[in-house]
Amino acid sequence: MKQPPLASPAQPGFSSAVAAAAFAALLLIAAPAAPVAAQPAARAQAPYETGLASWYGVPFHGRLTASGERYDMEAMTAAHKTLPFGSLVLVRCVDTGLSVEVRINDRGPFVAGRIIDLSAAAGRALGLESRGLARVELRVISRPPGAPQAAAGAPPPGPRVQLASYASERRAAELAAALGGGGLSAAVERSASGHYRVVLPARDRAHAAELLAAARARGFADAFVKEGE
Repeated sequence: MKQPPLASPAQPGFSSAVAAAAFAALLLIAAPAAPVAAQPAARAQAPYETGLASWYGVPFHGRLTASGERYDMEAMTAAHKTLPFGSLVLVRCVDTGLSVEVRINDRGPFVAGRIIDLSAAAGRALGLESRGLARVELRVISRPPGAPQAAAGAPPPGPRVQLASYASERRAAELAAALGGGGLSAAVERSASGHYRVVLPARDRAHAAELLAAARARGFADAFVKEGE
């Protein structure tokens, strides 16, 4: 039986098929590669700190933060005891795996065991509105070098008990963390000279006197009450 002749390049069926294939190949070559979502470098780092996160909302909305900014509970911000203002931090909930990026613009939380106080919006992103507290990991994304600890025009710090002063921020943070584990809520503040002071924030002068007695009872013989800068 005679086979039908193969289509030649001159025949319409052959030329249209070749043209279509060539056009498809050109599209594949010219098309840009699909973007790949980059994982934040902070996710690959070991946690800077692990502990409890809390959140704060309505009673503080609109008030001045320690950085001098007005607190906006719908902004992605947070309070931390030691990180410089303007630091960006990735906060990851250990239980759920949810994470949120926040900017540090306040000091706190001054409760033993808690390491970060999130804005209401950041707290919602981690599902804290009903839980109140959650165990989290903190990873520092960026920390502005030489960031000021208070904005120009911010009110002077209230009374607090100064325990120690270090040239190293890390050493100051370690002492503050150790004190927190022992029931004293310490904070680290950066002086105008660039030193890092470990202090116990007080509600008022009477509370400062109580904290001073507690500090001296724990061996901080040179502790003293400080007000202003």
